[in-house]
Amino acid sequence: MLYLESPIGVGFSYSDDERDYIVDDDQTAAQNLLAVEKFFELYPEYSNRKFFITGESYAGVYVPTLAEAILHAQKSNMYKGAPLHGIAVGNGCTGCNSPPNTLTLFVSEHLYIKKILLNHNRYKNWRVRGSKKPVWDNLPFRISFLV
Repeated sequence: MLYLESPIGVGFSYSDDERDYIVDDDQTAAQNLLAVEKFFELYPEYSNRKFFITGESYAGVYVPTLAEAILHAQKSNMYKGAPLHGIAVGNGCTGCNSPPNTLTLFVSEHLYIKKILLNHNRYKNWRVRGSKKPVWDNLPFRISFLV
């Protein structure tokens, strides 16, 4: 298992050149591609194994961008590493351009707000104006309504 800390400045990685800390996601993908290729150059015995990229959190951005960089390099016969067999992301960030109510839907689907609010007696009998049903009967509407 190979772990990458990226971009420079994350975790224990560092640089003596301050300019190295000014990066974007595309530069990070390019740097990660170089790191992966260097790994397979130094350890060629691993280059015939299946290669998967996985990550969590902001790796929801880094894993697909690295995979895309590898696939583009493979397509142009420039890639020097094990063939990519798949990717996986857990609890991944998908960037800042997500639709505005995705967090609301995520929270509602996982019942976080319902659990929190139902633990407080004053919220148990909330009703949507004009309705006889508790607001909890329509979870996505409820969350949008409360937020």
